[in-house]
Amino acid sequence: MRKLVYVPLYHPSQVKFISKDSFKEIVQNHLSEFSTKPDEYYSMLKEDFLNLNLKKARAYLDGYPFNARQEKFDLEPDEYAPEMRILNDLLERGAILEHTENVELMHQQNANFEALQEVYGKLAEELHIMDEEDSGDEGIRASDLDLTEKMVQLYEEIDNLVESRDSYVARQIAKTLQEDETGILIMGVYHDVISKLPDDIQTEPLSERLVEIAREFKKKFPHGTEAISNYIGELEGRELKG
Repeated sequence: MRKLVYVPLYHPSQVKFISKDSFKEIVQNHLSEFSTKPDEYYSMLKEDFLNLNLKKARAYLDGYPFNARQEKFDLEPDEYAPEMRILNDLLERGAILEHTENVELMHQQNANFEALQEVYGKLAEELHIMDEEDSGDEGIRASDLDLTEKMVQLYEEIDNLVESRDSYVARQIAKTLQEDETGILIMGVYHDVISKLPDDIQTEPLSERLVEIAREFKKKFPHGTEAISNYIGELEGRELKG
């Protein structure tokens, strides 16, 4: 039987955007009484990994598209990268970091994110102009709708690319993880690789408290088209300005 352990990854940009305090509040709700070190989340991960019996492990990392063997990552001090510190711990213990991602799919997604940021900037400028011209009505401009439609289109394309990336990662795991081996999947919290794996790979979270943190995080901070659904609903209820 092949086994895969999943560890949610919180990208630095995500955590910084939602604020350090919000993330720490979520984490602290699930700390054990023994986790008192300053870097709470890293302490939590390290504690959970100590409870995991690893004879031979293959690691799979979000955003890692290389075929070359990686012995250790040189990390800058960054309290938002506890998962990378854990990965270094695993590599030092003999884990093998496998080629995980398709670089072309990653480039496409990054290009869409850059376009999305540009649309956000234009929309923010447009809404600022509307605030300055506010006459008390709740109407919207045609340009707002155009920008919103573009934003929805980009979010849908990003969601589709994430789906393709997840399918690729699942195929890589199925191809490289051998019988009686344990895989460690360190993947962004909004990804869904697990459902795309073959049935002969047994999957489990590193710990149940990490599952609860991820569930609370995604509920509090929606992603993709879900993240803008409230905004879209608000626009649909307004009249169109000239």
